[in-house]
Amino acid sequence: MIKGNSKIKRFRPIRFLQMKRTFSCLLVFIFMTTTCFSQEIAWSKNKFYIPKNIDECNQELSKFLTKKSKANFKSIHESSLNNVHGIFVFSEWLSTDTSRLVRHFSTYFIDNDEDQRYLLTLAYHRSLNNKLFDLAFEAKKITQRQDSIEAIRELDYKKNIISDSIDGIYIPEDIYSCFSQLDLLLCDSTKQELKSKASSNEMTDYHMGLGRWMRNRWQLWSSSRLKAYFHNKGITHPDNISGIILASYWMYLNQKDIDIDQIIYEDLNQEPAILVPPILFNKKKFYTKEYRRFLRTRKIRRIHLSS
Repeated sequence: MIKGNSKIKRFRPIRFLQMKRTFSCLLVFIFMTTTCFSQEIAWSKNKFYIPKNIDECNQELSKFLTKKSKANFKSIHESSLNNVHGIFVFSEWLSTDTSRLVRHFSTYFIDNDEDQRYLLTLAYHRSLNNKLFDLAFEAKKITQRQDSIEAIRELDYKKNIISDSIDGIYIPEDIYSCFSQLDLLLCDSTKQELKSKASSNEMTDYHMGLGRWMRNRWQLWSSSRLKAYFHNKGITHPDNISGIILASYWMYLNQKDIDIDQIIYEDLNQEPAILVPPILFNKKKFYTKEYRRFLRTRKIRRIHLSS
């Protein structure tokens, strides 16, 4: 009995030490992981300080804009601020999702770069004109406007996918309806030209002509019952839809058997194109002349206002 107890006493400390080491390693891993994901960038790649809030943004902008550019910017009417360009430091502040300014905007549900730039522009403009700026209020106006736009789009989508016409233009309901419309719309010489192609593969020659016409006229880029028809069969991109219609129309003109489901199956299962790696470019050359001047002088000398 004594020997048995002594073995148990020697075993327990060893097991406890193993558990302790395992728990310690787990804590270190959790700490490193959370630190990595929660880290916010306070400096851009070009060594610009990234403000953490709107007040700091206004202070930093006052350092970058010259006296003349401040006066020009101040005189711009608030309704034209969406057309302001040339405040290059915004690109430094908003370049990555880990930028602390981007994180600051995300707390107000402002994740779009264009909206972020507008709010920075509006805030500084009001600061120069001694007017109040409330980020929460302005951000809410943007999100409400976006919500209303999305609601309108949703209503339009639901209406368009069941309508036989959009803006006075008839929309085919399926592939065979497409053939009927093309028969009515195309002249005999054009139909004969299409029919004379050696195979349906050669119909890709009409991708930017007749194909584009179908994509635009039959609302394949937005919403229509024809787009919904193909969506239900697994084809979502307008280019693929128009390609299938063109290939099928060649088969129809040449009185060949058409199995639309088989054609769609082959389209869905064709090998993806091999992507060629993009050519590496010199980022300094990619910058515009004015941006390079800004990086060199750290001054914004001109504010551009597009029409």
